[in-house]
Amino acid sequence: MMRNLRKKSLVALLIVAATLIALFCAPAYAADGYKTVTAQLSPHYTIVVDGVAREFYNVNGQEVQPISYQGTTYLPLRAIGELMDKNVDWNQSTKTATLSGSRNGSVTKGVSDPNAQKQNVTATLRYDFTIIVDGVEQTFRDVNGNTVYPLLYNGSTYLPIRAIGNLMGKTVSWDSATYTATLSGGEDSLVTDADTFGQSGTQTSGDIGEAKAKEIALNRAGLSASQVNYIKCELDYDDGRWKYDVEFRSGGYEYDLEIDATSGTVLSYDKEWD
Repeated sequence: MMRNLRKKSLVALLIVAATLIALFCAPAYAADGYKTVTAQLSPHYTIVVDGVAREFYNVNGQEVQPISYQGTTYLPLRAIGELMDKNVDWNQSTKTATLSGSRNGSVTKGVSDPNAQKQNVTATLRYDFTIIVDGVEQTFRDVNGNTVYPLLYNGSTYLPIRAIGNLMGKTVSWDSATYTATLSGGEDSLVTDADTFGQSGTQTSGDIGEAKAKEIALNRAGLSASQVNYIKCELDYDDGRWKYDVEFRSGGYEYDLEIDATSGTVLSYDKEWD
């Protein structure tokens, strides 16, 4: 009996110890619902929506700059709501931003801030914010399937540009040479995190380009351009790298190749009877 009591006491102590460790080791933001981070205010970024360079203003008419955090551009949610022609409501008690209906007011006007400078700023990553669009609670993910959360800076809620693109049904592209993010197109467009992918029809710095990717694929297959019918040649981000997915048909066979977009290395080669 004494042995059983000792064993039960030991188990109880271990449970208590494990609980205490879990409490002390839990992230500081778990209870508060946020994490303080260092981001970069980026007034040198240009944001183009459907061919028009946009400036963003808060409800008081003050210019709100894009923010860069961990290589991704963030844009102010309320200003984007205006572009989507939706009302934006904030519920403090539930920490919920809701975009819905059609706007019942004009687009906010303001004056550009010529003194805005690129600088590091303190923002909070908000795990406790809920974003609802037309009655549907939104969960945002990056290209790797990881959940991404809103940022809060100086009273404005920000979302990653990929999330904004998803909400607006647009392609998001990034030109690193001019620091320009472009949102354009419709439902059939490719949407990425826009960290390195260039605007449609252009090449990202270091990108071999579509024409070179096709040339490499043809050389690997031992064919010429006149011998093939292309199915697709698309730039995609997968397994931590940018690559071209090239598919074509020739002589009754279907070819599928993956080409590294930076080095031109053939990553995979498949040939099947069609």
